[in-house]
Amino acid sequence: MLTGLQTGLIEAIDVPPLFALLERSYQLAKYMTNLKFAPLNAATVISVPAWECIPASYRSPLLEAVRQVGKTLREEIRQAGDEAIQEMHKRGLQIIDLGEPTLAPWRVEAQKAYPQFGCSVQHPDVFDKVLRLHRDFRSR
Repeated sequence: MLTGLQTGLIEAIDVPPLFALLERSYQLAKYMTNLKFAPLNAATVISVPAWECIPASYRSPLLEAVRQVGKTLREEIRQAGDEAIQEMHKRGLQIIDLGEPTLAPWRVEAQKAYPQFGCSVQHPDVFDKVLRLHRDFRSR
């Protein structure tokens, strides 16, 4: 990406703020929008046989511990991203606030792509639950 930015082969990139700060791409791409377009997603998946190997009495405490760690990490990662943006801004990055009238059509277009996601076809109940959780989170 850096070579592409340096040579003019590409003019824009889509990377999370932490990545832009660490790899210094913000020095070549001097503008950033506030469109949150490049999330870093992760999951821990445990197969049913592995889950059933865990004694039943440990399952609830394990889930609670994982939820707490996930919450803590999510908060720390978001804070680190915000700090990365502040650092890049101090060093000359210009942040363009798109505003809700511009952001709304991006969301509509993104939602049009949902049917193309394999998980929406193979596991529609899981996909619907993820969308519900996302809506609930955004409404807080």
